[in-house]
Amino acid sequence: MEKKNQDIFNTFLVKAEKRLEAKKVQRTCLVKLPSFGEVVRLRGLSASEVAETMDADTSTDSFAGDRYSVYLSMVEPDLKELAKKLKEEGKITEYLEVTEIFEIYEIRQMAEQIMELSGITSKNKVEVVAEQLKN
Repeated sequence: MEKKNQDIFNTFLVKAEKRLEAKKVQRTCLVKLPSFGEVVRLRGLSASEVAETMDADTSTDSFAGDRYSVYLSMVEPDLKELAKKLKEEGKITEYLEVTEIFEIYEIRQMAEQIMELSGITSKNKVEVVAEQLKN
């Protein structure tokens, strides 16, 4: 029995090491925005950035967290640079206002994709394969 437990542990250890290496690579994806007819690149967010997006929701804008995640995540084109340029031109007053160029459904769908890239959500599910009661 001890050897079987050690084999299970060693197998899990190898997989854990591979997962740690894989998580060091920043995940990105390309998405097409219907309102622009353009493709943009989104990146996954770090744990601290995800926490920031959760804190961004306000009572006046229920999509503030989604807007902020899109603002942080869009790297091609660089949405932060676009916001800076628009603010310099006086077209927006706050950087986050740059997200108003997108339709709400696009913001929501991009935010969902960003959370998946960030490992917060997934189509995969943890499944129970056996239950055991201990007294």
